[in-house]
Amino acid sequence: MLDLDPAAYAALSLDEINDRVYRRSAGQSLAAALAGYRAARAESRRMLQATDGARLAALLAVEGWTPEPPAGPWQAFVIGGNTFEHVEEHLPALRALVLRAAG
Repeated sequence: MLDLDPAAYAALSLDEINDRVYRRSAGQSLAAALAGYRAARAESRRMLQATDGARLAALLAVEGWTPEPPAGPWQAFVIGGNTFEHVEEHLPALRALVLRAAG
């Protein structure tokens, strides 16, 4: 991601990653941003469908992540927090941008 090797990417803080994504995407048209979002979402879904729970657990363990989810499968907790639940956080701001762009 961000044209960085995995070690360089892992060394960045979340704020640094967000800043790089913002700078890379600034000035992009709404259509281009939406196309990029849809492509990333499709790729995420493809990768998740190809990854079993044991492999996902192993990947997260390498990152030092220890699950402390609410009741239920912890993989669903991790995936939800990084996909549809994360998107929902941004919907009010995105809707405001669309309305502003519509004039």
